[in-house]
Amino acid sequence: MILSFVVITYALTWWMQRTRFGAQLVAVRENEDAAEALGINAFRVKMGAICMSAAVIGVAGIYYVQKFLFVDPGIAYGPAKSVEALFAPIIGGLGTVLGPLVGAFFIHGVGEVAKEAIGLVWENRPGLDLILFGIILVLVLGFAPKGIVGLLEWLWRRITGGRRGDA
Repeated sequence: MILSFVVITYALTWWMQRTRFGAQLVAVRENEDAAEALGINAFRVKMGAICMSAAVIGVAGIYYVQKFLFVDPGIAYGPAKSVEALFAPIIGGLGTVLGPLVGAFFIHGVGEVAKEAIGLVWENRPGLDLILFGIILVLVLGFAPKGIVGLLEWLWRRITGGRRGDA
């Protein structure tokens, strides 16, 4: 069920990126004053983005509560989840539709592997996985500023000789 929700959300995001509203969102993000000079109502565009985001988050929250039958702000919205939510789009690729999803898979996978590997060496050392997240963030920002998706696009162009593909 959650996989179908993710697929539908990403399909809608991909579609929205190619609409007039998507172009207005990019214009407001890049330069709000210039967008307003072009006749775009920045407040309306921002409110539309917030409402769509709230709808997606609301559906995710409904799923979470139904699955666990328990709500605890520390678990659902604690520091670890905040770090994951911030790092995923940055590491995956800001400004891309696929970047946050790739970043979330990467961060979650690395976090789980790190917890297991650290657990084999040291017992009860919480927070070492967060140090690893910081190192990965510095490496990505230093060597792949467009994130993993940007790096993959660059590699695809190098392999195909500069032809535009489906990447």
